[in-house]
Amino acid sequence: MFIKIGVATIPPTTMAAARLSLAAIMLVAIALAQGYRLPFTLRAWAAFTFVGVMGNAVPFTLIAWGELEVDSGLAAILMGFMPVATALLAHTFVGDERLTTRRAMGVLCGFSGTLLLVGFSALSGLGAQAAAQLAVVGGALCYAITTVFVRRFANLPDVLMAAGAVTTGALAILPLAFFFESPLSVSPSPASMAAVVVLGLVSTGFAALIYFYLIRTVGAAIFSQVNFLTPAIGVAFGMIFLDELPGADAWSALALIVIGVWLVTRRSRSGGKQDSG
Repeated sequence: MFIKIGVATIPPTTMAAARLSLAAIMLVAIALAQGYRLPFTLRAWAAFTFVGVMGNAVPFTLIAWGELEVDSGLAAILMGFMPVATALLAHTFVGDERLTTRRAMGVLCGFSGTLLLVGFSALSGLGAQAAAQLAVVGGALCYAITTVFVRRFANLPDVLMAAGAVTTGALAILPLAFFFESPLSVSPSPASMAAVVVLGLVSTGFAALIYFYLIRTVGAAIFSQVNFLTPAIGVAFGMIFLDELPGADAWSALALIVIGVWLVTRRSRSGGKQDSG
């Protein structure tokens, strides 16, 4: 929603650069306040750069550009590719995150619930703006690759990973914004400016701290289920703030999403760890 408001008067690369810059300032300040200093080793900055570019700069730009033409409902469905890709990649590259039958059923339930919740009518526009739709899917794939990379290779404290990755993402995208869009000549509306502030401080900065913590503690496949909950939260906000009453399809979709997330995250009865079978 905030991306849609932001790109109304702010070009997509400029918006991505602005939200990353705001988040970087916030996260570096938090790291310094906690007594941390960003490390200056090749290994650390290689990880920062990969996560910053693949997990921030590229997908933020792709999704913002895609949503210039793609409706938010169809974008939500296309973003549902992220948990699917994450589960497959984690199965291949992370030894303790095997794609069991139960997990596969959970991912399928979650994706089906998202499709039912958003509405099959959203698929009517599939293919009409192929490049924009592929951009959204590309952003989802970037998130999946980054999530598995972080799960396997990131070993620094969460606040340092967040600060370093977001800072390198900002440094990577700022020159592109100035080269392609002349951000100093942009005249954003107050609503777009407010949207960028929320995207930067909350949806990027604060979310980055949660992101690294959760991937380290619960794993990549389980973390990725958040993408299925996003449209469900949208329905909940509509009920709370707009007095909207979901229909039977919405309640069925929410049930599918909850069942799907439960199947992926359910713990085994015997070991206390995530069920591997």
